[in-house]
Amino acid sequence: MFWLAVSNGTMTGNLPSRHVSELQLHAESRTFRVDAHTRVVALCNWQPDRHRCPTLILLHGLTADANSTYIVRTASTAWHQGCNIVRLNMRNCGGTEALTPTLYHSGLTEDLRAVATELGEQDGLSPIILLGFSMGGNIVLKLSGELGEHVPRWLVGAVAVSPPVQLAVTSAILHKPANRHYSSHFFRGLRAFYKRKAALFPDRYSVARLRGLRCTYDFDDHIIAPNFGFDSADHYHECSSSLQYVPQIRLPTLILAADDDPFIPVQMFQSAEIRANADVVVDIQSLGGHLGFQERTAEDGSFRVAERVVRFVAEDLGFASLISGNAPGSVTSSDAPE
Repeated sequence: MFWLAVSNGTMTGNLPSRHVSELQLHAESRTFRVDAHTRVVALCNWQPDRHRCPTLILLHGLTADANSTYIVRTASTAWHQGCNIVRLNMRNCGGTEALTPTLYHSGLTEDLRAVATELGEQDGLSPIILLGFSMGGNIVLKLSGELGEHVPRWLVGAVAVSPPVQLAVTSAILHKPANRHYSSHFFRGLRAFYKRKAALFPDRYSVARLRGLRCTYDFDDHIIAPNFGFDSADHYHECSSSLQYVPQIRLPTLILAADDDPFIPVQMFQSAEIRANADVVVDIQSLGGHLGFQERTAEDGSFRVAERVVRFVAEDLGFASLISGNAPGSVTSSDAPE
């Protein structure tokens, strides 16, 4: 049986290496232009006839990247069920710091919007489903709300896994003593990321600005906020939280969370904003932690998040006929779009 456990905010387990290795072997790196100064990189896995298959765009959490365990495992299961996979690195993530002079934050929707638009309008892929984890989930919900009534025809659904829809609440809980392991993990990742940016863009960023910072809130207050025009960390958290955008969502949306998440209380998902929107469905699992979802499941290595996402695409969105349920054929770099 397959069992998941939480480690450093990600998932560990005994997923058969054959599944993951096959996905990574066939992955093609593709660069997308967000604006005149910023490019992002995604790792893509295409079905033999990509235009007949649903396309999942997966976005990772804070200080993670497209090769994070929970991203790869979810992608592998969905790919073997017949979906195209686009594992997106948020700007600066996955070793892409040189591709933009800017930083990134938990409410920055431009990268995901640009990638989805290029795939939908230029590549002609449809249907496209957005799938975000933690920070990526907050971005997916925020973007869905920003689109409001103007949802493009090729975008048919959104899934947010363990999304921090109220960043201020999440930040406060994250910094409690019981969550020191998580907060330290995120802060170390942010410090390392900023140092890499300072080395690449010394005229724009100074390592000296890290002095005296002790936690992610400090990083938000002294690094993120001033670099993105926010007055403070509190202002950044307020403006970037997705909960306020949920009432405007007009896209079939699934929120998947766990009752035992250590720093994202499920009470967030029982708010009036979410309950009043018929387009948003909340699925709360009893176990899972943060992005863990510890449940025994199929022998083939699929796990709860991926199973639920595939079922959402097949049943809730009505694309069962487009999902084969069989392992894809060999996909080579020559199959990828130019």
